[in-house]
Amino acid sequence: MKKEEAEEYTQSLGQIVGGAWRQIALAKKIGVPKALGLDVDEWVREHLGGYVKMAGEDMRAAIDELTAEGESNVQIGKIIGVDERTVRRIKTADSANAEEDVAETAENSHSDTETSANAEPDILDTVAAMAATQKVKEEADRQTKKDEQKAANAELIAAPVVWPEGVYPVIVIDPPWPMEKIERDVAPKQAGFDYPTMSLEEIEAFDLNRMAADDCHLFMWTTHKFIVPAFKILETWGFKYVSTFVWHKPGGFQPFGLPQYNCEFALYARKGTPKFRETKAFPTCFSAPRGKHSEKPKEFYAMISRVTDGPRMDVFNRQERDGFEVYGNETDKL
Repeated sequence: MKKEEAEEYTQSLGQIVGGAWRQIALAKKIGVPKALGLDVDEWVREHLGGYVKMAGEDMRAAIDELTAEGESNVQIGKIIGVDERTVRRIKTADSANAEEDVAETAENSHSDTETSANAEPDILDTVAAMAATQKVKEEADRQTKKDEQKAANAELIAAPVVWPEGVYPVIVIDPPWPMEKIERDVAPKQAGFDYPTMSLEEIEAFDLNRMAADDCHLFMWTTHKFIVPAFKILETWGFKYVSTFVWHKPGGFQPFGLPQYNCEFALYARKGTPKFRETKAFPTCFSAPRGKHSEKPKEFYAMISRVTDGPRMDVFNRQERDGFEVYGNETDKL
């Protein structure tokens, strides 16, 4: 089991049943504590909040069942929350004193919780209610963050952006594609993007030609999801597609049942007859580290600066790059 899977399993288990011994035994069997680098009892105490207290007869039954499954006395103790000596004593207790001995052992062995086995339905009801309350709180917090981000983005949209003077023979554009973050209930929890997005129609209507020279190189960043509409937008803008630059990233999001998305694209198109200064060491596929969300690699900008003559314009980037002028309402956010 991978560490990430073990963390997710632990979180879901902790929200449902806490330290009930059957769930602990199952987690041990599938390797959850081991994947997290913990012993079983460490995992229970640090991540599940401790053990659920057991009545004497239930402790004996658990020991018998775990023994039949081949668990050692040490491991049985870690699963039910007692030491090895206690397990041995319960196993070897003579029949005349067994019930009294086991009952006394159960009373004295658990210190994590004061709940008896007979109260387990109440425990589960309480935990379920707490989980539901927490779920409501998290959803409210997430909606608050969404509303705050929506208001901040509205301010950005309303703020005036000075249109550049003149035209540019080299343009890089990173359109704010209409993506949404995937909401999930495991860390890190996400709200909306911290920048305003545009619809496909708004991107298509953007007056790129107002800043483009008659002979112009255009590099348009896009993703797997929007690569098809990106071609249509290039055509609408009057640019002819030439090739696709592929940024190979270390790691990436992998949807269930699909390949890992570990690359991003910059479509190269042109209008007129623009020239490159040189074409040595100018590959269409390159590797570069990831940066912050939406941040594009400095290696790409260095390459474009080397092979083209300026002036160069960078549209909708969220940071300034050497050798490029910038246009957008968040040019200093990264």
